[in-house]
Amino acid sequence: MNRRMLTLSTAVTMAMLAAACGSSSKSSSGASGLSVKGAWTFSTPSVATKAAVYMQIENSANSDDALTSASVSPSVAKTVELHETKATSGTTMGGGMSSTTAMGSDMTSTTMMGSSATPTTMASGPSLDLEEMNKVDSIPLPAGKTTMLEPGGYHVMLMDIVKPLQQGQKVSVTLVFRSGGTTTIDAEVRDSAP
Repeated sequence: MNRRMLTLSTAVTMAMLAAACGSSSKSSSGASGLSVKGAWTFSTPSVATKAAVYMQIENSANSDDALTSASVSPSVAKTVELHETKATSGTTMGGGMSSTTAMGSDMTSTTMMGSSATPTTMASGPSLDLEEMNKVDSIPLPAGKTTMLEPGGYHVMLMDIVKPLQQGQKVSVTLVFRSGGTTTIDAEVRDSAP
């Protein structure tokens, strides 16, 4: 009887250790208190060189954090940046050279002035409202809040994508946080917003 109880006790202990190891491997990335949901990106036409990745990041911790960088496999994109899109009024593109690249259902236009590029400007919808996309150093993740990375706001920008992203494909994106944590998520490629 004692031997049977010892065996049962050992089995329960081992199950608890396995569960603890499983949860510690999740938090060993250091992304404690952060969870990412609903990651997605638009499918891209063959001429596209950029794609934006959107998601929700919940910070259930008691302290603020920030998304400081992201990366993907070099077989997906050469560079990854954090961006924020803001509405602009009366943006003038000036007399420089302009190149246009399709990105999902929007058109992205970058104006070159000498050796520097101005922020990207997108026309959206039939009213042709202008939006300016700028690179940011980080995306704030306030404690106890969910931060939405969505069209017209913050997003992860894949630059110089290697080949078109096709519906149903998954893109693995590694996110790095100010707290030192990292997590890798799969962004679903979609033809339309969820």
